[in-house]
Parts: sequence; structure tokens; C-alpha cells
Amino acid sequence: MGVRNYIKVDKQPGNLSMVSMKTIAVFLCLFPTLSCWSGEIHRTGIEIASRGKKTETTKKPKPDRYNQKFKATIRKSGIPSHQLGFIVSDEKEILYQMNADQDFIPASLAKIFIASALLDSLPPSFQFTTRLLAKNKIKKATLKGNLYLQGGGDPGFVSESLWNLVNNLTRNNLKTIEGDLIVDDSRFDKERKGPRLPQNSHSSYDAPVGALSFNWNTANIYLRPGEKTRDPLRITIDPSSLYFSSIDNKTRTVTKKRKKTISIQRRKEKQFRESLKITGSLPLHQPEMLIYRNILFPAIWTGWNAINFLQQRDIQVTGQIKRGLTPSNARVLAEWQSRPLTEHIKLMMKYSNNFMVEMLIKNMVVELEGKKGNLKDGLKIIKSHIHKIGIPSQEYRLIQASGLSRKNKIKPRHLLTVLKYWLHHPLQPEFESSFPLANEDGTLKKYFKKADLKGRIHAKTGHLHGVTGLAGYLITRSGKKNIFVFLFNGSSSKVKIERLFQECAYIIWDS
Repeated sequence: MGVRNYIKVDKQPGNLSMVSMKTIAVFLCLFPTLSCWSGEIHRTGIEIASRGKKTETTKKPKPDRYNQKFKATIRKSGIPSHQLGFIVSDEKEILYQMNADQDFIPASLAKIFIASALLDSLPPSFQFTTRLLAKNKIKKATLKGNLYLQGGGDPGFVSESLWNLVNNLTRNNLKTIEGDLIVDDSRFDKERKGPRLPQNSHSSYDAPVGALSFNWNTANIYLRPGEKTRDPLRITIDPSSLYFSSIDNKTRTVTKKRKKTISIQRRKEKQFRESLKITGSLPLHQPEMLIYRNILFPAIWTGWNAINFLQQRDIQVTGQIKRGLTPSNARVLAEWQSRPLTEHIKLMMKYSNNFMVEMLIKNMVVELEGKKGNLKDGLKIIKSHIHKIGIPSQEYRLIQASGLSRKNKIKPRHLLTVLKYWLHHPLQPEFESSFPLANEDGTLKKYFKKADLKGRIHAKTGHLHGVTGLAGYLITRSGKKNIFVFLFNGSSSKVKIERLFQECAYIIWDS
């Protein structure tokens, strides 16, 4: 392919039609690049006219990939556009936006800020350590003195973790503890729930936090019908311990035609324990019912479960469970290290775990500032991080980190800024993989069932009454990564909003 392909000539061979030598020189300079193109002059935006005149054509704007499709989809949904905030971008430019600078309640999309601050501030391999310690030595399989259970702020300290900790203790040839079990949760302050949250809620999604916590500070209450009508229900508390001083079973089994009606009431008891009163009924042959209930006293709850696990390994504690501080000269008998920070962030994001949010924020204060873990200083760290990535503090309001407060206010463009910040971050894979994966896991496991979208979207969900959000990353049909933020604040049904969001995600994929 030569220069003659790019310069039109007269019918007479060798006679260029009034093209200046200067123009020819320009083309010769460009020739190495031009020679690999198709030969069509409009691709350069410059044309040499056959009559010797040079003209410049204006660069055509990129075709509107989204505007008409989004407008039509939103119009069809019947949802008022002023209740929606959308912004879509690739790595370089905004592709579509609607109300992108309008304030919205973000619900759990606020957790995107928290995950960003955590992963940007602490080592991804950071681990939390829970310890068993004692001042005195073990002699003849007996510890004369107290055993200290020291909380390390592990948000994922569950039954398996406690079992491993106790199992590690058994290698000390210990059978009897002639003293108390002292539970130490001094790593954090005494605030159990963040601001603006219902302090008397029984729900597992707003369980109280503490530096010594167990099973997300939630009890599993299983209920099964009796063998025949009028029999009381069979009730099982898991994990089993004496934290609940009594369970008043006022339930009964009813005929198949009756509806289930279950109510659980609790009462504070002495020595930081609780009692439960369970009333209501289940129809005969009804499948087992599971109810999650948070507990009131995290450290004591953990202590009672530790006693239970110790007894299962034939280790007896003769004293009581008390709150206290670990002496500085106590020596470690056993310890358990948590999974790395990245795994905790995944659990927080994929399952929108509010308990883990507050636990991780308090830990961030301890590690970065050397203070007792508290939410006030934690929010300051998060806001400093938000400012660092380019969002002015006066443009948003974040007063409750997990997203349960309706007073949080964020613009869709803010979330886009955070998501774009991580595109070229060294820990980008860890950040993106913490988001739920479409039709695969977390809060997106039942969504995006179309084969085209399955596994191609990493996105955080957010829900409150009248609030729905979805934001994250999407791989298009052509293999490009796009970023999107969808927010809704209004009165339409959740089902209708989720359908709209899924249809709009498909538009992005198909672009």
C-alpha cells in the first residue's frame, strides 16, 4: 500500500492534481502509520480533494450507547426519574448520568467507603488474635488462679475459632482451673451500638459489638412442632450454653390449617445474663423454623460459650465468669489468629454484615491511632480517606457507617469516584472481589440469572424501606470493564426497582 492510495491523481499518469509539495511531505511523514490502516481517508479526518482542495471534517461524537435505551427502560418501568440517580463510566469517561449530583440515602452502599478505607489503611494480611492467659503456672494439671480470655477484636470469632483456641489450650495438660474465667474486652470502648440505631432491637443485623465477641453476637433459635397437636414446640439454642439462665416455653403445636405465630421476649438477669420467653404456635409437620436473635452482653456471652467448650474437652472451671483486665505479667497459654483482613472485608461486603462494619472500624482506630476502638474516631479516619480520594467533606453526610441511618447522604458521583480510585490500585483485585458476584454469592446470589450477566458483575447492594442501591463493576459483552452506580429513593416497590436495575445492567453489558 503506497502514498498513491491516499492521494487522488488525475487520469494522466504521474500528474498530481494541484497538491502542494508541503502536503505531500506531511503524508510521507505519516505514511508508516497510515500504511497499516484500511486506506479509507475518512479515518484520518483529513481528505485530499480530487480537484486539489484540502478540507477538514469535524470529528463525529461517539454514538450515544445508553441515553435512548436508559430513557426508554426507565419510562417503561413507571418509576419517576427524579427518584433515581444513575452514573455509568468506563476507565476514561462518563458514558451516562442522570441526577448524578443529587443527594441520596445510600443504605448499605455506604459500606463501599468503609471497605475502601480499611483496605487502603491496614495491611491486607492483618490478623486479629484472641488469647487465653494466666499469671500462675499449671501444676499437676491444675491452674490455681484465674484464666483470662482476652479479646483481640476478631469480628469472625465463631464456634470453630473458639474450638481451636480451647484445643490449643489442652496441650498445656490442663484439667482444672481453680479460679474464675475473666473476660477482657478492654480493646474497645463500652459503646455497643453505633449512633442512630435502635438500642433495644433484637435483630441479628444490628447486634452489639465488643472486642470479645462470639458468633456475631447472635444466638440461633430452632423451633420444631411436637409429635401431636397441643404438644409444646421443641426448642434448641445454638450454640448451647448457660448464658440464657432460663427458657420459658409457652408454645404449642396446632393443626395444619393454622398459621405459625412465634414471639420471643427477653429479660435481663443477674450477672449479665438473659432469660427468654417464647410464645406462639407452629402447625403440625411444619418444617423447622430458625430465628436469629442478638444478645446483650458480648463478653459474658463469649465466656459462657468458652466454659461449654472447655467442659467438652474435660477442663473444669470452679469459679465464675467475670469481666476484668488481663494482668501485664500474665503469660500466654494459647492463642488463635483470625483469617486475614481481606477475608473479613469480603464477609462484610458480600453479606452486608453491619456487625462486622463496626468491629472493623473500631479495630482501625486501635491500629492506626493507638486508642481504644471507638466509632467516633473511626468515622474521622474514614472521612479523611474519602477526602484523600477527592470528595470534599461538605458534599456528603456520613454519620453511621454501616448504612442503617436515613440521615446519611451521598451523591452517585461520589460512589463512582471511590470505585474509579481502585481501578489502578495495587490491591484492586482484593477490593473488587469483596463485592457480591452476580448469581454466584452474597446478596446477589439470586439476582442476574441471565447467562450473559452471571459472574460478570461485582456489585454492592443496599436496601432500606424506600431505598435501593446497586454499585460496582461490570464486564461488557466486548470484555471492557465499566463502573456503574444505581440509586433509588422513593415509594416504588423493591421488586420493580430491582427489575429496573437488572435491565439497566443488561444495557451496559450489551453496549
